Amino acid sequence: MPRVRRFLQDGLVYHVLNRGNRRAQIFHEHADYHAFLTTLVDAMAKVPMRVLAFCLMPNHWHLVLWPPDGASLSAYMEWMMNAHVRRYHARYGTWGTGHLYQGRFKSFPIETGDHLLTVYRYVEANAWKAKLVSRAEEWPWSSLALDCLDDGRQLVVPGPIERPVNWSCIVNNQLSPEDLYKVRLSLNRQAPFGSSKWALQLKEGAVCAPTA
Repeated sequence: MPRVRRFLQDGLVYHVLNRGNRRAQIFHEHADYHAFLTTLVDAMAKVPMRVLAFCLMPNHWHLVLWPPDGASLSAYMEWMMNAHVRRYHARYGTWGTGHLYQGRFKSFPIETGDHLLTVYRYVEANAWKAKLVSRAEEWPWSSLALDCLDDGRQLVVPGPIERPVNWSCIVNNQLSPEDLYKVRLSLNRQAPFGSSKWALQLKEGAVCAPTA
């Protein structure tokens, strides 16, 4: 089967996802979550990257990334995932036992504005939707609860659009079935998430990237 074509235009915001191989667990204890977040920040020293939102789940993770250019997204993800795989196998002594991830990461670009807020909500509500916590902000491994590492290094930075002041309340309300369907469709197809006009402009290379 041919690979899905990626839209990697400079300056756009992207939702990025990957899962454990055969949906196996990749985070077993608190130290595993910390190690992954540390790897995210370590990778920034190799390839510049802005993390706008994230949620780590036991067998998968979601990131909302704002690379300076399209090529940086693949370079950053390649370094980060390779480093995470090495650290995981070193910790658990699992070299030679198979792949940690199901394959390459999935991604799709997001239109700035309400569409980006929708993706933020989708990502940060993951643990709450899975009933791992009673409220989304109680899950410690998401950007709703954590924005920097224990060593003080910044993990999450402001994006091209501000979250509303009542953001936690918004995240703890279900997305509409229509919005949920559209986000999942973009994820499955790795297709742009935005208005029809914006998606067409993106295809034609006429979209202006958001500014910091």
